[in-house]
Amino acid sequence: MISGEVKPGSRKERATIEKHTTFDKFQRKTIILIRSAERVDRVFPEWLRENFTDAEEYIPSDLNLPSFVLKRPDGIDGYNNDPPITEMGTVLFNTITETLARVSQLVGRSLRMFRVCPIDKVFVSPALRCVQTASAIVRRFKSEMSLCIEPGLFDWMLWYNTLPKFLSPAYLKEAGYPIELCYVPHTAEASLHRLAGKETIRSFYHRVQKTVEHITKGAKPERILLVCHATTLDAAVKTFRKGWVENLSEAHMAHMGSTYPYASVVTLVHNNKKWSFVHDAIPPLSYVGASTRVDTTFINGTLKC
Repeated sequence: MISGEVKPGSRKERATIEKHTTFDKFQRKTIILIRSAERVDRVFPEWLRENFTDAEEYIPSDLNLPSFVLKRPDGIDGYNNDPPITEMGTVLFNTITETLARVSQLVGRSLRMFRVCPIDKVFVSPALRCVQTASAIVRRFKSEMSLCIEPGLFDWMLWYNTLPKFLSPAYLKEAGYPIELCYVPHTAEASLHRLAGKETIRSFYHRVQKTVEHITKGAKPERILLVCHATTLDAAVKTFRKGWVENLSEAHMAHMGSTYPYASVVTLVHNNKKWSFVHDAIPPLSYVGASTRVDTTFINGTLKC
């Protein structure tokens, strides 16, 4: 289980309550799972109709809309089910001298502050919102780190009638995102097409399981960052912690966004041949009406150990 406190005298085994010094004192494989920042179409459902002219010129009408969007090869239709993140998804207080900074960048700053870095590898879902979030994070490291786009980390395909028209790694690279063009994905994007509208819960969790096992294989004590979706975070957590999948329903899946809020973080370390949670390796970020804290009650209730 995830827990921040162990009662004195309690013999019940809890998920590991590691301190931040764990990352410095021991060389262990560490996984940092982060959900993408807030997506535009959840806040502005009509943004494609209201903020683009007939000539597809983008005109933001709210400060929470991005000031700039990429011109997609297939036009604005490409933003259907593959939206960018909002300004509030990227904006928050960062330093005293900056009035505004980036929420995603703040997470990146926390990764450094709480010794969860340097990060060795970064894997992201092909969704634009995940690429943008990961890009904002790694830029805080001021390094030459690149993003490995992994289609196997994409969302549950039952919710999509067709696979979103993702921007290619080459296009994203040309647009200024730090993409690793030499990375060969474990799951080919083409293989997701046949899953559209019919992927079962079990097959989704199996897909993510095989993907994250491939990403984390080997004994090298790496620090690996995965930026993806709420559903993918849960599937990854259940992979590492041997969680229950059999009793999950579509209703559970629909509430994953509440279990793993935007920009939420789950960190695990490989210790004594098993994966253990690290309590608040990166503290949650809370503000009026919202928090990035994960719902530990739900997570603990679906774990076998």
